[in-house]
Order: sequence, then C-alpha cells, then structure tokens
Amino acid sequence: MIRVLYSYQVKAGQEKDFTDAWTRVTRTIKTTARGSRGAMLTRDVNDRQQFIVVGRWESLDDFKKFHNVGLAGSTAQKALEATLEMPVAMQIVEELSDLTVYDEKK
Repeated sequence: MIRVLYSYQVKAGQEKDFTDAWTRVTRTIKTTARGSRGAMLTRDVNDRQQFIVVGRWESLDDFKKFHNVGLAGSTAQKALEATLEMPVAMQIVEELSDLTVYDEKK
C-alpha cells in the first residue's frame, strides 16, 4: 500500500470551488482507477488556502498507471486546476503501518 501526499495552495476566495472540484475528481478516480483506495482532504488550521490530500493506492504500479493517464482535460480536473495559486507538490510514501481508527458504519 502507498500513500500519495498532495499539497495545494488555493487562490483566496476559491476554497469552496476547490473542495467541490476535488470531490468530483476524487470520486471519479476512486470509482474508475484500478488500485485507488480513495483520499482524505485536510486543510491547514493557520493557512485556510493550504490543503493537504492523502491518497491511498494498492500499489505504486497502480498509481503510476493512473498518473500516466489521469484525468487531464476533464471538466472536473480543469475546474480544480483553475482554483490553484501554484503548481501542486506531490510526494509518494510507502505505508508501513496504519493505526488510525475507522468508522465501521460508513
């Protein structure tokens, strides 16, 4: 299992547009990309335009196959990109242990 960390700096006033577009993009990836296990969106408590996403993938190979094709050119992807102040920073990490608590009801 791998995690992909994305850092987004969103234009002031575009936060809702970003989160809406991110949700559309992420739902599409989760339902169409092999190996995608979804993602979590977070926001910095001190910088309201700074968002961090933690994506989860079954394997590095699955992520690379998706990343080579992605959703480039899609309406949702274009909407997300339009909200950004600067290019997205990305880091791929190997998941060694996950001790988070999950809500089994969801």
